[in-house]
Amino acid sequence: MKSLTRNWQTYVGFSFKSLAIISLLLLVMFVSSFTDCSKVPTAVDVASSALKSVPAYTYKIVNTYVHDHRGFTQGLVFEGGFLYEGTGLRAQSSLRRVALETGAILQLHRLPDH
Repeated sequence: MKSLTRNWQTYVGFSFKSLAIISLLLLVMFVSSFTDCSKVPTAVDVASSALKSVPAYTYKIVNTYVHDHRGFTQGLVFEGGFLYEGTGLRAQSSLRRVALETGAILQLHRLPDH
């Protein structure tokens, strides 16, 4: 049997394992040719449908206010006509209560440098 296998490999140039792998690949290619790829959504289809469902927000600048240019704003809350602002730079962090119209700092609490 061994000599028959060797003779067949010499004659064909493939082993049984190679022939089985090639046959399997051909079968997969043949079966996949029957799938309908036209129904698979493309990246453009997915992106355009996602854009349609996402609301677009706009803005309008209605006024500008004075602000301390040394204050690097890290947190900002508007409550009761005042701005409550957390600012921070190394060794200059603070919490402030600011008059919106004038930009004047009404209260200042410096935070320790850590």
